[in-house]
Amino acid sequence: MKQMKSDLKAYDPVNTFFALGSADLRKARDQRSYLALTLTDKSGQITGYVWDNPEEVAERRIGVKYVHVQGMSKRHNSTMIISIASVRPAGDEEIDVNDFLEVVPGGVDLWMDRLHDHIDLIKDVNCKSIVDAFLADCRFFEDFKMSPAGMTVHH
Repeated sequence: MKQMKSDLKAYDPVNTFFALGSADLRKARDQRSYLALTLTDKSGQITGYVWDNPEEVAERRIGVKYVHVQGMSKRHNSTMIISIASVRPAGDEEIDVNDFLEVVPGGVDLWMDRLHDHIDLIKDVNCKSIVDAFLADCRFFEDFKMSPAGMTVHH
């Protein structure tokens, strides 16, 4: 079972999967390099820090969407972080994409009902037939229901 970001408490061991966002190679005050990783799941976002071999880890993460992280959760300036002992790319068979998709308040079914109610208000016959054609495609409709909106910036 996936360990969710929202369930982490200070000094919990971490052994779970996250979607990988940004990875920034930085310098500490003592000029030692470290890697800051933005990690997310459906419960939120957390920053993980790699202190051992950060350059090597940064190179291995190119093109990686999901990672397996082991380490320890900690509080730093009242913010929860993960001190990462090891991180590796996750295999497709290890990932359940539903662990990473936020669910809209009220649930997907509520919003699908609201969408259908609004579609029923379309007066233009051509527009309505185009929308109906999209929603009649079962595969498209299932993918549409599970697709996120803007992940970081929504215009």
